[in-house]
Amino acid sequence: MPTVLVVDDDCGMRETLTLILRRKWQVLLAETAERGLELLQRHSVDVVLLDVMLPGELNGLDALVRIKEEWPTVEVIMITVLKDLDLAKEALRRGAFFFVGKDFEYEVISVLVLRAYEHVVASRREHAWAQQRRLTELRLSWVLDKVREGLPS
Repeated sequence: MPTVLVVDDDCGMRETLTLILRRKWQVLLAETAERGLELLQRHSVDVVLLDVMLPGELNGLDALVRIKEEWPTVEVIMITVLKDLDLAKEALRRGAFFFVGKDFEYEVISVLVLRAYEHVVASRREHAWAQQRRLTELRLSWVLDKVREGLPS
C-alpha cells in the first residue's frame, strides 16, 4: 500500500487528512518537520503533505528543501492556512508538487495525492531505467576493453 506522511502541528488537521486518505493509503503522522524527517528515514514514503508553519527549528519550506535533497522522488504537497501567492511560488520553486490551502475540499486532497503518487511512480521508473542504462553501458565498455586487449597491436 502506498504511504503518505502528514506533517502538521494541528491535531485536527492530521485527523482529517487521515480520515480522507486511510482507505487507499498507509498514513504516517508527524507534528514537526524534525519528526517527519525521522519518519522519512525509517519508512518508504511516497507523498508528503507538509504544513508550511510548523513548530521547531525547521519550518515547512526548510523541510521541503531537505526532503527534495535526500528523497528526490518523494513528492511534497504543501498545505497552509495562509493565502500568500509569493509563498506558494517559493514552495513550487523549491520543489513542491502542489500548494493548497487548508480550506480544501476532501476530494481535492484525494486527487492531489493520487496525482503526486503517479508522478512518484513515473519518476522512480525513470530512475530505474537510467540506472539500468548506466549498468549496460558499463558492461559494454568492459566487454569492449576486453576485446581491445585481445587484439594484436
